[in-house]
Amino acid sequence: MNIQPPDSRLIGFIHHLRHEGFVIGIQETIDSMTMLNSSYNPDESLSRHIIRSLTCRDHAEWQRFDELFSAYWFPYRIKKNESSMMASIYVRQRRGGIAGIGGSSKEHIDKLMESADISGAGAGRQRTISKADFRFLNDARAAREAERQAERLALLLRKKLKRRRVITTHGDKIDIRKSLRSNLKFGGLPVKPAYTQRRREPPHIIILHDVSHSMAWNNPLLFRFARGIVRAFPASEAFAFHTRLFCVTGLYRERSLEIMRSRLEASNHLWLGGTCIADSLAYFNKHHARQAVRHDSIIMILSDGFDTNDPKQLGSELENIKSRARQIIWLNPMLGRDGFAPDETFMQFAAPHIDRFAPAHSLAALEDAIRYLAGYRKRI
Repeated sequence: MNIQPPDSRLIGFIHHLRHEGFVIGIQETIDSMTMLNSSYNPDESLSRHIIRSLTCRDHAEWQRFDELFSAYWFPYRIKKNESSMMASIYVRQRRGGIAGIGGSSKEHIDKLMESADISGAGAGRQRTISKADFRFLNDARAAREAERQAERLALLLRKKLKRRRVITTHGDKIDIRKSLRSNLKFGGLPVKPAYTQRRREPPHIIILHDVSHSMAWNNPLLFRFARGIVRAFPASEAFAFHTRLFCVTGLYRERSLEIMRSRLEASNHLWLGGTCIADSLAYFNKHHARQAVRHDSIIMILSDGFDTNDPKQLGSELENIKSRARQIIWLNPMLGRDGFAPDETFMQFAAPHIDRFAPAHSLAALEDAIRYLAGYRKRI
């Protein structure tokens, strides 16, 4: 790092932090420049400490800062570890492809490696993890990093949401029409002007999370993704199912990840054998839908689709849910595997009631789902 870093590089780093979900204003940027320029011979450690102190709001951002700082200012260190990162992607070959739980794929190892070879300033390792199928991340540190990023996606969705202007007595913009109408009694003089300000419209998301044994490989990533959404949007709700369905909203809102996992395990809610999707949805429709589902609700199903129930019953229950909600999104971690195709009967009876059927095997796939939700909110 230079003794006195250029202001343009510092501003670029601030923009990088904002892209990663940090909330940083102009004042924090100015303070960072002032502190660095006024410090005598600021080395890497001092510069890191100054910027971190002025840009981090909570413990989670404080923990993530060091890695983001090193990746941006010292990308050559990341390149040195690139080979070890690629070695952490654990794959097994069978008949020229990749074999995994729930079936096999025709995807070749070279294709998976090529998908991770994406250039970027200080972001090679993060993008490698983003593209890799979570089931093949055998390195514990890489897997934990992917899980943390999955939980952060909910914060990015909240940031991208449509904002709606509402009439207030104080705001950032005068509403001419409302001001004229409300000041007619004063002869048109703007004695009491009306203002508008932006108001966030958080989506009402209901998550139906498959925690059966066939989802065990993918659930560490999807647990964090679902937990992030539930914690980011107070009105959202979560239900988990295997052979039966149960409400887990309170568990997913736990501040401690370990406490959440221990409570799920204590209740025998984790990765049990067998999957009864249709029966679970029937229980949801009978006992929870009337209170939980609204006309603007977005139902998000996280499941590989392996079901022991009749596909006709599944289609019927999805139709029932769709009659109450605005949209059904089905995220399938198996769909991202080359060569995998959903069952024909599933597509015949269930697909007509699903608005979006998308993969959820990697961070990149979950990011696509977030972008779709953000764009969908802008259209309604």
